[in-house]
Amino acid sequence: EANSKLQITLDGLHWIFVAQGSSSVCEAIAVSRISPLLRYRRLSAFDCFVLGYCVSHSDCPWKIDLEDCGIGDKGVEMLVRGTQEIEPCRSGYISVLVLKQNHITGDGLNQLWKSPAMLKLNRLDLSFNLLGNGGATPLLRSSMGHCIGELHLHKTGIGVEDCQAIGELLSSSPT
Repeated sequence: EANSKLQITLDGLHWIFVAQGSSSVCEAIAVSRISPLLRYRRLSAFDCFVLGYCVSHSDCPWKIDLEDCGIGDKGVEMLVRGTQEIEPCRSGYISVLVLKQNHITGDGLNQLWKSPAMLKLNRLDLSFNLLGNGGATPLLRSSMGHCIGELHLHKTGIGVEDCQAIGELLSSSPT
């Protein structure tokens, strides 16, 4: 029943958002429901908002792959803003988020932990972004940092401060 309600919501959103120019997001969501494969597509900030909105109006975990979509910090901000539209009776969240190679800086990354839909994030791939020294530290020290089971930071330019935060996180982890 949850999938049929989600489908009704997505069908209605599809027509609204296609008129606004975000058909690629709607098509990917319509095909795969909760694991839209959007990698290598150019997405606008509005597309990211649509994606977040769909997560917030669902009842299930989502696996989202946005590798090399060019969303940047603004796209992350809009994804988070869309997820903040959560209805009280909904429990949708993002369990896997691949943001590899999207020109995201520490500023954009630190938008993520502001979203309740990210609090159960199990896997986060930030490889090939420009986080810089200290860029990941606020996220790692947030409540979200303790939930992430798999974190990819290959070629992100993180520095000593981030490594210390990772060390603190690992030392406080029960596993």
